[in-house]
Amino acid sequence: MSRFGDQVSPRRLEVAARRLCATLAAASMCLRAPGAGADDAAPPAAARAPDLATAPNDPLAVAGLERPARPRGYGGRAVANAILVGPRLLIDYTFKGVEVAANLVTDRQLIPRYRELFGSPRGDLYVFPTLFAETGSPASVGARMIFDSPRFLSSQRVGFGGPRQVESETRVVLKGTLADHPSVLSLEAHYQLEDDLDYDGIGVVPRSDPRNRFVVGTPFERGTYTERRVRFLASGGLRLSDLLELLVSTSLYRRQTEPDPTEERTSVAEVFEPGSIPGLTTASPFVSYSEVAARIDTRRLRNRPSPGWHVESYVGGARSLPGDFTISYMRLGLRAGVGVPVRRRTNVFTLRLSIDGVTPLSGTVLPFVEYEHPREFRGFDTRRDHVAILGAADYTWQLVPVLGLRLFVDAVTFAPSLSAVGIEQLQNVRLAGGFGFDVFTGTNTLASFVTSASGDGVRVVASFGAPESHGDRQHRR
Repeated sequence: MSRFGDQVSPRRLEVAARRLCATLAAASMCLRAPGAGADDAAPPAAARAPDLATAPNDPLAVAGLERPARPRGYGGRAVANAILVGPRLLIDYTFKGVEVAANLVTDRQLIPRYRELFGSPRGDLYVFPTLFAETGSPASVGARMIFDSPRFLSSQRVGFGGPRQVESETRVVLKGTLADHPSVLSLEAHYQLEDDLDYDGIGVVPRSDPRNRFVVGTPFERGTYTERRVRFLASGGLRLSDLLELLVSTSLYRRQTEPDPTEERTSVAEVFEPGSIPGLTTASPFVSYSEVAARIDTRRLRNRPSPGWHVESYVGGARSLPGDFTISYMRLGLRAGVGVPVRRRTNVFTLRLSIDGVTPLSGTVLPFVEYEHPREFRGFDTRRDHVAILGAADYTWQLVPVLGLRLFVDAVTFAPSLSAVGIEQLQNVRLAGGFGFDVFTGTNTLASFVTSASGDGVRVVASFGAPESHGDRQHRR
C-alpha cells in the first residue's frame, strides 16, 4: 500500500472515478458530434424514418423534396429585395466611399497637405484647380488664385466649360475696424456666359398661367435660352455686436438674354410666342441695384452646420440707366433657420425657411430673369414668380473635423404675391431629397458632392474650389 493510502478514503476515489468517466464520455460525444462516421452504429429501427418502398401506406411517410421552410410573406420580401437592389448598392457604395474619404482625411491630414501642395512657402498665396459639374450641363474646369493676409484678401477665378460656358470673377477684400467694430469692404467683378438655361414660364403651374403664351399646338413645356451677365459689386459689412451684423451693397449689372441658338435643345422661341417673354433681348440696359440687410446669428460656425439660430432680412431697389426701356423694381426678403444638436454638437438637425419677393415699380415691365427663383433649391425646378418660398430640413454629422455628411429634404413653391399663397401653392410644392458630403477648411467649403431626387429626375452636383458662399446674394443671382 502506498504511503499516501491512509490519506485517501474510498469515497473520494469513487467520486474521482465518476468525474473521470463523465469527462471521457463528454469528450467522446464532442469528437463524434460533427458527423456520423462509417463505424457509427445504426439507430434503432423504431427511430428510423419509414421506408417509402416497403411501407407506402405508413402515415408517417413523407413524399417530395426537402427544402428550408419559408415564413409567411417571404414572396413579398423577395420582390422588394429585387426592386431595391440597385438603390441599396448605390447607398452602400456611397457610404463606403465616404468612409474611405474620412479615413484618407484623417490618416493623411488632407487639409494641411492641400495647403502645402497649392500654397506658397509663406502660406498666404494659393493657386489651385477648380471644378464644377452638374447633371445636364457640361463640367466647368478652371483655376483659382487667392492671396490672404491679416488685412487684405484677393481672389481670382476662371472657369471654362465650352465656347458658351465661360466664367471669370475677381474679388478684393479689405479687413479692418470701424468705430471699434470689425468691418469688411469687398469689391467684385463678375462675368459669365451660359447657355442651355431652362425656362418653364412664370407661375407655380406655368402651363395654365395666363401670363404665359405658349405656341399653339406645341408639345413642349419648357425651352432654353442663353444669358450673358456682367456685374460690378461693392459691399460692406459691419459687426455691431457678437450677434448682430449690418450689410450694405450696391452693384451695376447687365443681363443680356436670347433664345438658345443650338439645335440640340428646344429653344424658347419654339415654345413661347414671339415677344411674350418679358425682357428677352440682348439690348437690355445697365441696372443699378442697392441693398441693405441685417442679420442676427447665434451660430459659432458660419461655413458649416452649427447649433444656434439666425434671422436675416433685406430690402433693395433697382433702377436702370437710360436705354431702350426702363427697369425698376424692389426686393424684400426674409431668411430664418435653427440648428439643434443631436446627441453631440457635431450632429445637427437644421430647419430653414426663406421668403423672397420682387415687385416692379412705376408701371415698368419686370424682365423674366429678375423673377424670384431660389438657387438654394437642390432639386430640378426652373419655375419663377414674384414670390418664392423655400423650406429645407437637413441632418448633418461630422465624420472627421473637416468632413461632414448630410441628409436633406427641400420644398419650394411660388406665388404672384404673398397674399395669394393658398391651396394651389400647397398642391404644387416641388420636393427634393437626397444626401451629400462636404470638405471644410477653417473658413469655407473646399469641396462638396450632392445627390438629390425630385419629380423631374436625379440631380448630381460636384464642386471643388468653387464654394457656393463666394460673394453675397447679389453675386449668386
